[in-house]
Amino acid sequence: MLSMLKKSFVDYSMAQVSLVPDTCYICLEECHESSPCQCQATVHQTCLEEYRSKSANENCTICQGPLRLTPCTIFGRFVLRCVQSCIVGIFGGIFAYIACGFLGIYVWTGLGLCECIVFRASFVETLSTPGFVYSSFSMMVIIAMGFRCLHVWMHNYMSRRRL
Repeated sequence: MLSMLKKSFVDYSMAQVSLVPDTCYICLEECHESSPCQCQATVHQTCLEEYRSKSANENCTICQGPLRLTPCTIFGRFVLRCVQSCIVGIFGGIFAYIACGFLGIYVWTGLGLCECIVFRASFVETLSTPGFVYSSFSMMVIIAMGFRCLHVWMHNYMSRRRL
């Protein structure tokens, strides 16, 4: 009777294992890709490339066999990351220009330094007025200088704390 229970438990546990999806051995999320080495372990290619970029190891961490990554794959991922960075940079720059422009207009007008608030018929025309352009870039410079001063102060403060 005991042997039958053990056998049914083993059969049940094996059935449960087959229902579990394959997981990447690096990030432990569901994965359907395999490693380009002898063991062909389940791993995302992006996880594997990130691991390789952070370590000098060119071998699989499981079987210690060489990873056979094609140069096209590596170059394609590099180009994709560059394009993504450019898109994020462009949209971030546009957002910073608009936000700093409106902030600058209201700050300079509020301080009485200029009458910068000039709104045009369209939003794009407002963004291209000389007052908006000067306000935007002046606020960007002031904010950048503020962050630089904060960085220097934090560096000096942390240096004094270590002594």
